[in-house]
Amino acid sequence: MRSIPGRLCGISMALIIALSALFPMVGAGTPSSSQYVPMPPGDFILYRSDHFDIYYDSSRITDISESVVDAEIAYKTVTDFFGHYDYRIRVILAANHQQYVNILYNYLSDYNLSESNVASGWGDGERGTIVIEVPDQIPDFKDVLAHELSHIAMRTQLIDNKYSVPQWFSEGLAIYVSGDLSSAARAAVEESCRNGKLMTVAQMEGILQRSTDPATNVNEVSMAYAQSGMLMEYIATKYGNDSIKLIMQDFAPTGDLDKAFMRRLGYTPEDINADWMMSLKGQLSARDSQALSQQVCGYVLDASGKPVANETIAFTSMRNDSSVFGKTYTAVTDGAGYYKLNLTYGPFSIHLDMPGYTDVNANITLQKSEARSYNVTLAKIPVQNAMASPVVASDQTIYIVLGILNAAAIILIVFVFWRARK
Repeated sequence: MRSIPGRLCGISMALIIALSALFPMVGAGTPSSSQYVPMPPGDFILYRSDHFDIYYDSSRITDISESVVDAEIAYKTVTDFFGHYDYRIRVILAANHQQYVNILYNYLSDYNLSESNVASGWGDGERGTIVIEVPDQIPDFKDVLAHELSHIAMRTQLIDNKYSVPQWFSEGLAIYVSGDLSSAARAAVEESCRNGKLMTVAQMEGILQRSTDPATNVNEVSMAYAQSGMLMEYIATKYGNDSIKLIMQDFAPTGDLDKAFMRRLGYTPEDINADWMMSLKGQLSARDSQALSQQVCGYVLDASGKPVANETIAFTSMRNDSSVFGKTYTAVTDGAGYYKLNLTYGPFSIHLDMPGYTDVNANITLQKSEARSYNVTLAKIPVQNAMASPVVASDQTIYIVLGILNAAAIILIVFVFWRARK
């Protein structure tokens, strides 16, 4: 008969074995799992730079010098915020999107890899790994690489709660540190702010957690990423980078981000998000009023030089680098044919149409703070052109009638001769 200590030892060993068997399954199928870090394919070549082990397919990639330079720039960008990083990062370069998907297939079989997903950061510390497409496939390669390296550096510092940090914070900080925020994404957030459609922190988190679900709206995901980055930028600007590091320091042992925010800043993330929204709305109001400081005025006259009243002239913005692209500003002429309009700066297309006159289609470019006089003289549509269709129609009708009459006359003559012969 086994002793009680022996039985306890046996039970303990069984539990340890069972837990060991289950442990590798934790986090399976997610890019944040510390147990599932992608390895380079066996035929990939290794290149060792100062801070990276870079693996690549030499049959498809002949020159990685640009990738090496960008990787070192990304390293400096990230360590300027997080401090010196003691570990070498494994970077696996994919020659194209299909190879990128193939490399991750065994690790992400249940994970939605969209066409826009071109890089993933895995693990932390000495297991840190980034799978990323080459610079030819990603114009902002070094920013994307810095974004993924930020995730690895962040997880390395968060000890036990490295995989429980809320995604809005994780993604927002990676965007802020790497500068991975396009002007188009920033403009989209600003436009949402103008329309009162910015998200709460809870809404951002919910969308980011569902970002790999094909049913999740892609535009909402992009907006949540961009807004989280701009929120972290606001926190860093108002409270300083060190405050973010202290929040991470408090979160690392507790896993409570709200508590860490309250301790270091005296506000919850939701409070700061609301404060940022108000601040951004104020900035946009001031900027928008300044943006419309350009002016165009002038007279609309007919072909004889008389003023044209109550006519609408339209100016459509052609600034494709701005949220006002495609926006149309209109003015209506007064009794003297005069109009005046405040506009943003940049190129515009001008349009005016009036019955009996040829349409006005022109272009103009306004410089910042410029006031421009722009007169329009309408040209009449030539009379012959205006009457061409009715005249042609009348002539055709006459010819048809005459043809019918001639045919009837011939038939009548033939009939008379035929009767006379009988």
